[in-house]
Amino acid sequence: MRFYLLKVMRMKSKIIALGIALVLLASVIGTASALSNSGGGKWEYYKEITVKENSGKTLTDFQVLVELNSANFEFSKAKSDGSDIRFSANGEELNYWIEEWDAGAKRAKIWVKVPSIPANGETKIRMYYGNPSAGAVSDGDKVFEFFDDFEGNSLNTDKWIIFGNPKMTFSNSILDISGSCGAENANGDVLESKKNFNHPLIYEAYYKYDHTPWGNYAGIGLGRYSYPVSTHCAIEVDRSCYDNKGAFIIENGDSRDGCADWVVNDWEKTKIVWTDKFVSFERGGAVCTFTSSIPSQSIPVHLGDSYFNTLTSHHFREYIKPRLFIKFSHFLWDL
Repeated sequence: MRFYLLKVMRMKSKIIALGIALVLLASVIGTASALSNSGGGKWEYYKEITVKENSGKTLTDFQVLVELNSANFEFSKAKSDGSDIRFSANGEELNYWIEEWDAGAKRAKIWVKVPSIPANGETKIRMYYGNPSAGAVSDGDKVFEFFDDFEGNSLNTDKWIIFGNPKMTFSNSILDISGSCGAENANGDVLESKKNFNHPLIYEAYYKYDHTPWGNYAGIGLGRYSYPVSTHCAIEVDRSCYDNKGAFIIENGDSRDGCADWVVNDWEKTKIVWTDKFVSFERGGAVCTFTSSIPSQSIPVHLGDSYFNTLTSHHFREYIKPRLFIKFSHFLWDL
């Protein structure tokens, strides 16, 4: 399961509406070699991307989603896994993470951390590609507020605290976790991030679960289950030990629940938007929103308890409404 967390940009207690327009201009360079992990090779091509801010708010360390397709990018000129992609602005290499790269289907999603976008102004960044010798530098930890894609064969205990005794296995960046459901005022078998977070933010995760509706529990989201039930707060998509909630929030014992039920044994992506005014859940094409019992405390990322299965990634990122979008021009030059 991957986690990635983003901050929410706000101004005068209103959510910022941010428009980002990206225009790609393709160029041949053939000389760029100062970028990281070049493997001794050089980058043959770049595209210049113009990012325009129109909310009137200067943005710093902002995560920008770059979506590539056959209309705006020639995948044949990059490595098949996208590992030669690099970004820079004003001569400074930028951190990025590849969420998806499918050269066969000619589509990709790349999150780039842009240092500064001036209010009502523009920032130009370059996307380099075309170096067969280059190695991968995609790194979600350097892009998001919190990130874990469960690489390796053990849990990263610099990021997580283990409660109880959950069973965990790791394979191909998939965490398979199961355990026991805790009784009231008990933790059960769960993982909590060491770092706490507060609104505004967006949480996204890919997951599937494999248990039946009743008698078990599986939850992902944010929450501190070391608190007594009467005072704890949480925001999560869950299947309860005792009922069938779908989505659940609680603040100091006052809770709300609802939304569509989970799908068994099927990969889903959940997005949770948490602000001081509302919490919304988007999962499987359904969206539900709560406007009361909004948690106000700083709380950790949370996942567990029993028979939760196969997690691929979590991340938090910066939140805006309308959601940040990137539009490429349809002009494509032969390189």
